[in-house]
Amino acid sequence: MQVQLGKRKGFTLIELLVVISILAILAGMLLPVLSRVKEKARIVQCKGNLKNIGIALTLYADDNEGRFPDMRRPPFRLEGEPSGVCGYWPWDLSRRLTDRLEHYGLERKLYFCPSAREMLKDMSNRWELSPHFRVNSYMWLIPGIAGVKNEKCWVFTPEEHRRWAIGTEPPTRFIPLLTDAVIGQRDMEGNMRYDTIYGDNVDKTSHLKGKMPSGANQVFTDGRVEWFSWKKLEERYYWVRPNDTRFHF
Repeated sequence: MQVQLGKRKGFTLIELLVVISILAILAGMLLPVLSRVKEKARIVQCKGNLKNIGIALTLYADDNEGRFPDMRRPPFRLEGEPSGVCGYWPWDLSRRLTDRLEHYGLERKLYFCPSAREMLKDMSNRWELSPHFRVNSYMWLIPGIAGVKNEKCWVFTPEEHRRWAIGTEPPTRFIPLLTDAVIGQRDMEGNMRYDTIYGDNVDKTSHLKGKMPSGANQVFTDGRVEWFSWKKLEERYYWVRPNDTRFHF
């Protein structure tokens, strides 16, 4: 007696195409979500970087009569030295500054926002770009940083800082010390671009949503770090440099 086995039924071409189409649709729906989750994680990591830098600057101020570093004065810029010894962009840092902040626990990786992809790819070369200054991915708003006119950053007198340190009187002037690089330049058609910044290297704004900034983290003189959406950032100043460079924080 012979038993006839039924024929195995495989997938038809149409069924396979339907499955592939469904998978493609699901992937298209999930990829933007995953991208947003990754960027949120990078924003949190960026906050951690700025928190550590803010702590180092506060410790520096504690050791220097309550004053933050000033790139216009010794020991960072010595008498007779040109301003370029401290760099040419707000993300240029005097080696004399990074050497001093190293004593307060700052490592090279903390100077680079995880969303600054171009800078991260070229971190070593940026860090060793010049014998006088290093390039990081944050805009420093302390006095004497190239392009920064934020003179109020030299904010605390020794007495103000003493009262703040012992908790008897909070300071009344909290201003940003560092911020994510949110920089724009005009293209040949006159449009402001944030995804292509031409300087010594080709860079871009740190946190982008498409071709526009999504916002920026900032650390303040009181040590807090906050995220500000693009709508809350202000155009503070600009350089009449190639392509009309604008800065926002």
